[in-house]
Amino acid sequence: MKRFACHKPVRTLPFSGQWRFNQSRTPTKVFKYSYMPDPRKFTPVETVSEEELFPMPLRPPHEEVPDVATFLERISITRQLRCNEHAGVFRDWEHLMCATVKEMKALGVPPNVAGHISQWQKNYRRGEVPRLIDRAPMEEYWAQFQGKRKCQRGAKVIFPDVPENYRPHQQGIVQRPVKDLVAANMMPPWVRELEEKQQKRK
Repeated sequence: MKRFACHKPVRTLPFSGQWRFNQSRTPTKVFKYSYMPDPRKFTPVETVSEEELFPMPLRPPHEEVPDVATFLERISITRQLRCNEHAGVFRDWEHLMCATVKEMKALGVPPNVAGHISQWQKNYRRGEVPRLIDRAPMEEYWAQFQGKRKCQRGAKVIFPDVPENYRPHQQGIVQRPVKDLVAANMMPPWVRELEEKQQKRK
């Protein structure tokens, strides 16, 4: 490295570098070289997955969920997560508890259902048993919309059946009614009585 006697650097020729001061406050010329990758970054790093460090036990069937069909029936909590319809995909209990989301998608299970089953695999291995939920009220609620027309975009919003001549223009009402602001701004009777009592006390 070339050092200069003066503290202020004298730049006579252009260079693609930068000036810096070391601990002795002497200006030193530092050149920028091309990128040299660190060979240590390309060495293979042996990693250990979390499942290898903390293996989750493969729990056998519970007395409340003795088979695959019962397990999938209990975790089918909404209309969009019909897990019980895909019970024939799994061969046995071990296949149900060890199948990954990618394998379930390959077998024809929808992505949202496969993710829901995968989450309940972890919950069951932690010791959580799916509870029996009475879905009769939900089924009765959605049964009343069978055969009803949906909106144009195909969303879940369903138009209810309105009575005949439900809209104002069908009833001959052309203009919106004007609010009676005079009656709305009048003082209520109980306020008048209260003010009269206060004036009498004075």
